Order: sequence, then C-alpha cells, then structure tokens
Amino acid sequence: MSRLHSSHFIWTPVPEPNFQPPKNSLTVILKNEPMRGGGSHFHYAEQLYRQGGKTVFVFGASILTQSQFNRLDRKDRVYYRQMTEDPLVYVKGKVSHEEHATLHLGDTWHKVLVNTESKARAARNVRFLD
Repeated sequence: MSRLHSSHFIWTPVPEPNFQPPKNSLTVILKNEPMRGGGSHFHYAEQLYRQGGKTVFVFGASILTQSQFNRLDRKDRVYYRQMTEDPLVYVKGKVSHEEHATLHLGDTWHKVLVNTESKARAARNVRFLD
C-alpha cells in the first residue's frame, strides 16, 4: 500500500474499485486539486472528488462553526476562509508532491485515509481541513 507523506500527516490511498462518484448535476470532479492537511507543501491530485464533511471557517489558528461565523460582525467575516472538516476524499490518476516522486494510481478511485493521530487525546486540537 502506498503512502503519501507530508510533514504532519500520512495519506494512504486505498483502492475502491467499485466506487464511482454520483452522476448528477451536483457532482464535481476537481482537476489538479491540492490536498491540504499539514506541512508547507500540498499534494496535487490529478482527479479528486469530495463528499460530506462539516463546513467550518478558518482564519489563522481560529476555526469557527457556521453558527459562530454567523455571529461575527460582517467586517470581520472577510478574514475567514470557508473550508470542509473531515470530508471523504477520493482520488485517481497521478498524485504529485514537490518533495517526492509522483504516485500513479491509474483509473481506479482511491479513498484517501488520513493518519488518525489527530484522534489521540494528546492531539485534541489537531484537525484535518480541506
């Protein structure tokens, strides 16, 4: 099994040969999409599909829920970026990173599993954001 390393996370792409993103008008397959989550350099997936997760708003180390964001003054909202916490992520094709060789996943969708160290009690403030 291949692993994708960054300075804070290990990404493990697990083949899902029977997975296909839904075929509807809301389905978006992203091209050359950065996969975020730790470190200073992103992995770029040739094809990426995201599903689910929780909407959060991020500014520096500050992470707000939708209701917390809604309570902000309008002038303060401009500093926050909308992101998704803990989405399901599927990739196929090439996954590149400037610090290692390109990983070739082919035409099979792979579910991206993220290192679960963030679930440990000692890392309760670590989050996966995308």
